[in-house]
Amino acid sequence: MRTRCVSASICLLALFFTGQAMTESTDRKQALRDQVLQADTAANAGKAFEELFQHIGAVGLRDLLADKHNGIALQAAWEVHKKAIKRPTPIANRTDDIYDRDELAKFLTFLKDRTKAPVPDWWAAGITQIELFPGQHLASGDWLLKDRPKFKKSKSGKYIPEMADLELVDGTLRYSAGGRKVEFPEATFGNLSCDCLTGLLGDKRSAVAAFSTGGGFRFTLAGFEGKGGKPVWTTDVWAAGRTVLGGYAAHRMELVEKDGSLFVFGAESHGMYLEAFDAATGKCLYRFCNGYWFHFSEAWGRR
Repeated sequence: MRTRCVSASICLLALFFTGQAMTESTDRKQALRDQVLQADTAANAGKAFEELFQHIGAVGLRDLLADKHNGIALQAAWEVHKKAIKRPTPIANRTDDIYDRDELAKFLTFLKDRTKAPVPDWWAAGITQIELFPGQHLASGDWLLKDRPKFKKSKSGKYIPEMADLELVDGTLRYSAGGRKVEFPEATFGNLSCDCLTGLLGDKRSAVAAFSTGGGFRFTLAGFEGKGGKPVWTTDVWAAGRTVLGGYAAHRMELVEKDGSLFVFGAESHGMYLEAFDAATGKCLYRFCNGYWFHFSEAWGRR
């Protein structure tokens, strides 16, 4: 009888400590998830994702595919679907390591189903052509340098799309395209280095972005309302998280709007990104970057 009591006590203690460990693990996961959502810079977000994903492991990543926050679900899906393989046919001066295109196509399907975002064709094609430098970082591949949109130099000195116009009059910039126009102080985009402006102009709402074509640096996005283009908000786009440029790096970006959401699709040599904002307020809805804003998961030493 005493032996049975001892055995029962041991079982109860085991259950107690197991339950306590599970509770602590769940609490830790929630704290790390909150840390991701509270990240206020690209650098902090990249580190927060590393801590969360390292803590939950491969099994936990699949659970996050159903997370209610699009940004977390998309980053988890990227990790789930990236499968390193060798390039079928070597290409001179390119790495032999790539991510399996069929798996990345599954990620693209997940992204479209989850976000309902109108993904540009060039971005959809590019996200399935990612190259790999094992233990270091990913790369977008040479497709980024092909068939890029054409820009012209405006009288203001900034580059703009060929079908647009940009004037600088007494400190006010006037951007026009498709018979529509918005006006804003030159200082609106004066805090960040940029060489190009592009806009998405509509009758009810418009948006203009000032970005660098040389690399995926953080840039400013401005929102306007009404046919006259009254400025109502500005916000930061983290882009690929680049902070320094050590050579040539192309950057392509496109604005798309659907159902009150403004989507920013972009790509550069070391990362592709999607950021979504409320078109009326500029509030960020979620962000995704396959290079974790230059905090590459390829270098994490995944557990």
